[in-house]
This record gives sequence, structure tokens and C-alpha cells, in this order.
Amino acid sequence: MVRYVIRRLLWAVVLFFAVTVLTFLMFFVIPVDPAKLVAGKAATPAQVQHVAHELYLDRPLYVQYGHYVKQLVWDQSLGYSYGNRQSVNSIISQAAPVTAALVFGGAILWLLVAIPIGIYSALRPRSKGDRVAMVGVLAGISAHPVWVGYMLSLIVGYKLNLLPIQGYCNLRGASEGQTCGGPYDWFMHMLLPWITFAILYSAFYVRMIRSSVMETLNGTTCARPVPRGRRSAPSSAGTRCETRCSRW
Repeated sequence: MVRYVIRRLLWAVVLFFAVTVLTFLMFFVIPVDPAKLVAGKAATPAQVQHVAHELYLDRPLYVQYGHYVKQLVWDQSLGYSYGNRQSVNSIISQAAPVTAALVFGGAILWLLVAIPIGIYSALRPRSKGDRVAMVGVLAGISAHPVWVGYMLSLIVGYKLNLLPIQGYCNLRGASEGQTCGGPYDWFMHMLLPWITFAILYSAFYVRMIRSSVMETLNGTTCARPVPRGRRSAPSSAGTRCETRCSRW
């Protein structure tokens, strides 16, 4: 057990080193002049040099990598955005609640759709309902989520005007600069993204649940109680029982 834990920890160190090296190369080595990209097109050479000094780009590569790892591990900072010079940590903290709401809401929606449809299709194979469900599964898997989102925004949001197609409302209430807020506005603005997100995954889950339930039903057998001390002898009744269960 101790050897296994040590081996996993060593692999974690190797993985951390590989990921940080690749990220460092992509953002600080591969670009022709990262300082000029950060400073902007209208920056003077003095400003570019100042930005390079702030980003440790005028040091050797091993010093740059050491500063990058220190900032990531010790300071727990992901740096600043090249576009608006805003902290990446603050950007992620602002976007994390929206992403979490989208993922959890979509997951609840696709489970509510996929579980009953998958069980019904498994219990009624080759029925009309099963065929309709399988056509929906094929359409859900084949349709690209971006296209589905555009179509739902066009039809449900723009033409029918049933749901909003843009913006985000805070669950706790309207914040500064927002015209909407509260649980109802939050739910209405999240419903269309939830539906778009759930279409693809509900199709996958319907197919998976249908296959699992049918496999379980087809593998079910009947067992006859045998008195203690007697051998079980094959009989036609047992064969009929197993055939009956497997066909169910």
C-alpha cells in the first residue's frame, strides 16, 4: 500500500512537471514576442521592455520557469489576462458560478429525461415509443450542440419569444448594472442553455440506460428451490422457466 501511494505521488509530480512545462512553452517561449503582445501594437520600445521585465522575459528560461511555478504554487496566482490585465483568478471566480449552474442544471434535466425514456424503451423494445425514442437519440447524438443552440435561440427565443436568448441574471438578485435578477429571471435565462446542453447527453444516457436494462433483463434466470440432501436433476419445467425469464 505504501509503495502504491509513493508511486502515485511520483507520477503526480511527473504529470505536474509535464503540464507546467508545456503551458510555459506555449505562453512564454513559442510566441515571437510575448511582451509586445501584452503591451499592445501602439506600445513604445521602452514600454515593451518594461513589460518584459515585469514578466521576467529578460531572464534565462530556467529563471522564467521557476518564477512561473512559484507564482502558480506558492502565490496561487494564474497571472493576468493579456487582453485587459485583469487577474485570471478573479475572472475564473466570476465565471465559475455560471458554469456550475449550467452543468448541474443540465445534468438534472438530462437525467429527468433519459432515465424514464431509457427504461421504457428497454421494457418495450421495438414498440412505437421505442422507435420514436431511438430516432430522437440518433438526432440528439448527430446534431452539433452549437447548431442546436442557434436553432433554439432562433425559434424559441426570437420567433416565439418564449425565453430570453442572451444575458445572465444573478440568482440572489439584481446586481449593479443589471436590469434583471432573482430566482425567476435566473431560471428563465438558464433554461435555454440547459435544454441545449441536455439534448446531447440525454441522447447518450437513453442509449446507455436502454442497453443496460435490456442486458439485465435478458440475463435474468429462474432458480428452483432444491431440498437439502438431494441433487438437482434437469427437468423440462426448469428449462421452460429459464426460457420464460430470458424472453421477458
